[in-house]
Amino acid sequence: MARLVRKANGAALIQYELGKVKQTVWLGRVDKKTAGTWLYHVGKLVEAKAYNVAARQETVDWTIELDDARYGRLSDRGLVPPRRLPEPVEVMTLGAMFDRYIERRTDLKASTKAALDQAKRVSVEFFGEDRDVRTVNTATAKDWRRHIAGKHSEGYVAKLIAKAKTVWADALERGLIDVNPMKGIKNGAEVNRAKARFVLAADVEKVIAVAPDPEWKALIALARYAGLRVPSEPLALRWSDIDFETGKMIITSVKTEQHDGKGVRVVPIFPELRPHLLALFEQQAAAGEVYVITRYRGTKQNLRTQFERYIRAAGLAAWPRLWQNLRASRATELVDRFPSHVVSAWLGHSEQIADRHYRQVTDDHFAKAIEVAAGVANGGGMERNDAEPVQPDQQDSPEKRKKPRKSGLSSGRYRARTCDLQRVMLAL
Repeated sequence: MARLVRKANGAALIQYELGKVKQTVWLGRVDKKTAGTWLYHVGKLVEAKAYNVAARQETVDWTIELDDARYGRLSDRGLVPPRRLPEPVEVMTLGAMFDRYIERRTDLKASTKAALDQAKRVSVEFFGEDRDVRTVNTATAKDWRRHIAGKHSEGYVAKLIAKAKTVWADALERGLIDVNPMKGIKNGAEVNRAKARFVLAADVEKVIAVAPDPEWKALIALARYAGLRVPSEPLALRWSDIDFETGKMIITSVKTEQHDGKGVRVVPIFPELRPHLLALFEQQAAAGEVYVITRYRGTKQNLRTQFERYIRAAGLAAWPRLWQNLRASRATELVDRFPSHVVSAWLGHSEQIADRHYRQVTDDHFAKAIEVAAGVANGGGMERNDAEPVQPDQQDSPEKRKKPRKSGLSSGRYRARTCDLQRVMLAL
């Protein structure tokens, strides 16, 4: 059904007839062996086409190994189906990966998007804007982490890595990458204890005294005495949220509003805070103001710079994390006076977060521990917590009082004294 024809110039071609139509497959200059192979397989393809059956597997395998140009000569004659070209694979660049993720996340707050932009910036700085994300592996991701760790603080690095991991994990879920290079990269500690400072209330009162107006005084007092997050929570506070008669105020938290039941909390109007709120209320009530803080609501207001100026005017040195340490100081004070779960409800954070970010060891803690230790050493005892009932076996029976232990203590008091000493050691 097919025959090989050679031209005078050495070129070869295969002629065959299919459906009473003569057709030709041009081979060009080929050796005798190659020409014979073509003649054999083309003949099998013509035969399969004529009888409408599948070609033999050996012929199918032979066609698969042909390059696109030679395969095209057969598909143009209808002997084989057109070869499907592989669909072009979209090259996802690093910059586009971050941009698309941020665009899709319409539920994110501006502050979170800003953090993602920062993670993109440091990633692009190292890898390049147009870097194919499939070429980033775990080794290069570790190089990137070491690079940013050498330029930024540990806490900032941890936040950058956390945000970058979110974007890379999303890319894996969408099939943009086969392996997440960030998996296994350690974030590090977001809490920098070196910047933790307990700000004394006496120092805060000095700053409040030099603050220029009642709004600034109230703003500082809200941060230090109510533990509000500045600027979001004071700016959201309305006069309708404050009830001076019951001594309570409703705080709306932008940061936690996405969590069910955690966007609003009720906070006491603490005695240290009350006079500053009343002074501001007397000034604004007649004006019919809705918000407690009205003059510093603009996004371009630099509260940090102004606050530092007032701290210096009060004769003090600015402490790290100006507003956060005010909140942390209040959390530390309150947990010494009230149950931990109560303080967490007032300040709007979990007990775990409070332990990691807010609570601090103060000089008063050391002073109390030393005082208690001195009392124990002098034969006194730590004051028993009234909430802890005395067990029956800790009470002195008449028989035990008649036969005191060699230590000079009854069995119950001996156990209590041992517990006291253990508490002291833990405190120290």
